Amino acid sequence: MKRIIKALSWLAGIALYLGVLGFSANEAENQRASSLEINLEQPVDQLFISEKNITDIIDNQVDSIINTPLHLINTALLEESIENHPLIDEAEVYYTLDGRVSVDVIQHVAIARVRAHGEDVYMNKYGKPIPRSRNHSANVPMITGHIDSSQWREAYHFLQLLDDSPWLGDNLEAISRDSAGKYTVYPRMGRHSITWGELDAFEDKMKKLDVFYSYLTREGQMDSVRTIDVRFDKQVVSTKY
Repeated sequence: MKRIIKALSWLAGIALYLGVLGFSANEAENQRASSLEINLEQPVDQLFISEKNITDIIDNQVDSIINTPLHLINTALLEESIENHPLIDEAEVYYTLDGRVSVDVIQHVAIARVRAHGEDVYMNKYGKPIPRSRNHSANVPMITGHIDSSQWREAYHFLQLLDDSPWLGDNLEAISRDSAGKYTVYPRMGRHSITWGELDAFEDKMKKLDVFYSYLTREGQMDSVRTIDVRFDKQVVSTKY
């Protein structure tokens, strides 16, 4: 008898559990979107896109997401549509059972602006071109000169190396590449340019520049230099105003 009662109790528990699941599933199916929350991750000095830009993309896919049954919201399609925007890096769309629809968006980050061969675009942190924004202009280093698609990776690599420099990392105004593949660097500090030449022997050139900058800083001569040439072996050649 006890075994029968125990078995019946066990079956009743399963039935109750399945009933709760069925009720929850039915509730989820009937739940409608009550709010839309957009979380936009972007640098404070690169406000390329706005929340309205994102809601406009969503509105093009869904007439009105508010009051739409949650199970009818195609989150994958919305993510794809948002990520198709050239200034957006990643997007994730999800909803909770209380009706909140959340959209997490990560904007592309520009590390340089490239003006060459009639183009005027940004270079993102992956070294890829992204368009300029009508909403905001980023204060990033300029890359000019002979930069076509085959030299993008080269310029990107050079920019990354310069970014690691304690002198030039946060003080780089522009770099220029001539038709022979030789670079000139324009720092924001002082009033000089650096004749860098080709990208060979980068570490040796940077060591010489570090020593020379330390000397100029120590002597208070940073603003008196017009040009710095680091192309020559074991020496730095400079001119003054």
